Amino acid sequence: MGGVHPLSLILVLGSAGSGKTTFAQRLVPELGCAYLNSDTISEAAFPGDRESLEYLKARPIIYRTLYDVAFANLKLGNSVLIDAPHVGHILDPEWRAWVISEPERLGARLRVIHCVADQSTRRSRLAARGEARDAGRLANWAEYIRSDPFRSPIPLPHIEIDTGQDMLGNLALARDYLRGAHASAGSPWTRRAGASK
Repeated sequence: MGGVHPLSLILVLGSAGSGKTTFAQRLVPELGCAYLNSDTISEAAFPGDRESLEYLKARPIIYRTLYDVAFANLKLGNSVLIDAPHVGHILDPEWRAWVISEPERLGARLRVIHCVADQSTRRSRLAARGEARDAGRLANWAEYIRSDPFRSPIPLPHIEIDTGQDMLGNLALARDYLRGAHASAGSPWTRRAGASK
């Protein structure tokens, strides 16, 4: 993994418009790890759709497939970065226990990076990218942000990246975290300097 040697499963998560994909795609070349994005699977089966009942019913299967591919890579000795929202899944204790235990069983460590951005930034990013899957969110913005707030709870050890801040500084923070400079198994909450707990 470049400068990050232990076998790792890295989750880069955050709400739509949080900047997680831009950040993840800047980080991956530095790490030399496999990159998996939930939208790749979702778009193949549900192009432009993140709200229909059919999609919502299929979403657990999409996430399971994403993680099965990640774990297959870990078995081969390849570290993996998963770029996916995780807004609901992360709150499911059974799912969370599986995501924690399986990397450990495979001899890998789990690292979590939560990307955030303020609501106005998120909205402007969604409008600018012009994706069909964002149309419903933008049309019903007040309702959407009630269900997907600025800082969703993440009940796992993690760092928080404000993607409205300097990209190079954020990448440096992530590199330090992945090298173990900021977080350990005994430190349950680690946030960007200046962010409130």
